[in-house]
Amino acid sequence: MPYRYVPITHGDESRFAPELSQTDAVGSPLFLDSTDMLYRKKEDDPWFSAASKAPQWLKDGLRGDPLYVSDEPATVIGCTSQVLYCNPKTDACASL
Repeated sequence: MPYRYVPITHGDESRFAPELSQTDAVGSPLFLDSTDMLYRKKEDDPWFSAASKAPQWLKDGLRGDPLYVSDEPATVIGCTSQVLYCNPKTDACASL
């Protein structure tokens, strides 16, 4: 399944995409701290987005092609997990 990008702006209540609000699964947010991360090329992936050229002070000591920094200091992606336990002797499974 591709990413579903749901921006939350200042003042919005915290919310999850409806697909992550399930009663039969555990939701897990994963945080990416992009502080001081440098990219060799522009990146348009919603989680790793980096389209701004890095300032010179951040590139000091590095040479070569332009470098890019993340568009946001931190981003979050959510995943859901489900586990189904089954007895191989009886083929009976617990409900999700």
